[in-house]
Amino acid sequence: MKIVLFFLSFSILFSCSSDAGSNESEDGSKPSLTAKKRKPKKLSVTGDGTPPKTAIHKAWLVCRDKGEDEFEIPHYDVYVEYDSTSHKVGECNACAPLDLQDYHDYDIPKEALAAVGGWFAGAGDYYYVMKTEDDGIRVYAGWQDEGQMEEDDTTFHYKKVYEKHPDGKHKFF
Repeated sequence: MKIVLFFLSFSILFSCSSDAGSNESEDGSKPSLTAKKRKPKKLSVTGDGTPPKTAIHKAWLVCRDKGEDEFEIPHYDVYVEYDSTSHKVGECNACAPLDLQDYHDYDIPKEALAAVGGWFAGAGDYYYVMKTEDDGIRVYAGWQDEGQMEEDDTTFHYKKVYEKHPDGKHKFF
């Protein structure tokens, strides 16, 4: 019975294959069984011939633990990551992601894409990343310590530390 089913399946397979006359396309040529070589896509360019600018849609800050020194002081490197790239933008002694609900406490704009920082031994370092007007990113770093609070200074002294624009240019400040 299995042999009969095998031969029946085999004969159906060959009977379903079309003859040479039906393999021809409208122009009379036979279709190729190999894949056609595709032309590479041309990159879109702007009117002046330059590649189009690409907006950075997501960026975040990452704390990388470097361990403690001989005095048991923790050390972290802070990196901004976007579009599969990573750049070191600073260092601090305490580093953790900050919740959006806490941004106000650290003078961080609510539009910030991400923020990290922390307080250690009377001082704190804080970082946040914002989108720029041209859809790039800008990272700010700030600090605060106990001494300044005695003088009623509660600011975080934020300054630009890194900037990346859609045209590919980036710089550190």
